Amino acid sequence: MQKLRKYEKKLKYADGTRMLDQLVSSFTTEANDAICDMLAEKHCTTGGTTFSMLYFLRDSIKLYYLGDSRIYRYKSDGLTRLTRDHTVANQKVDAAIYTEEEAKKSPDQHRLTLFIGSDHKKLGLNADSRPLVPLEMGSKFLLCTDGLTNMCSDTEIFDLLSQNYFNEAAVLVQAALQNGGTDNVTCIVLEVLPVASAEES
Repeated sequence: MQKLRKYEKKLKYADGTRMLDQLVSSFTTEANDAICDMLAEKHCTTGGTTFSMLYFLRDSIKLYYLGDSRIYRYKSDGLTRLTRDHTVANQKVDAAIYTEEEAKKSPDQHRLTLFIGSDHKKLGLNADSRPLVPLEMGSKFLLCTDGLTNMCSDTEIFDLLSQNYFNEAAVLVQAALQNGGTDNVTCIVLEVLPVASAEES
């Protein structure tokens, strides 16, 4: 969090996607190096954290991620995953060793290939990204750890988001815990709403 606070003001005034990409890369690299230094001090061989981020650019969203924390977009007609897990299983899918179904059942599904703390040689760690996603009224964005997605199916997540609960993140966390809760569950839900006029505010 200390590293992120250092970049808050710079990110707020980022001028375009190129500058934004550079700032996010600087942040993930600096955070990675700090974690690696801490691991070395404590004589630990591995450790780190996943990373997911949304940045609002006028009528679009730019997303960044590392690891297996996911970003989804909810619309009334379905739930779409916008990220692809950085796992050994997905690498094997790309190499035609696993099918998508085999990957889901493989222990490699939980072996991360990228995360903040994985760049032990400190060569520079760039977060993965995707093209700009348009903002649409009524859509929702879900950022979550695999503690949710391992416990709740996409169908269950979609159904819960469709209910428009007051605190949807808390509802999702509770559902994951009720389904077994074998890992930590972290969720953020953002809904795109129209800007209130001066008369309404």
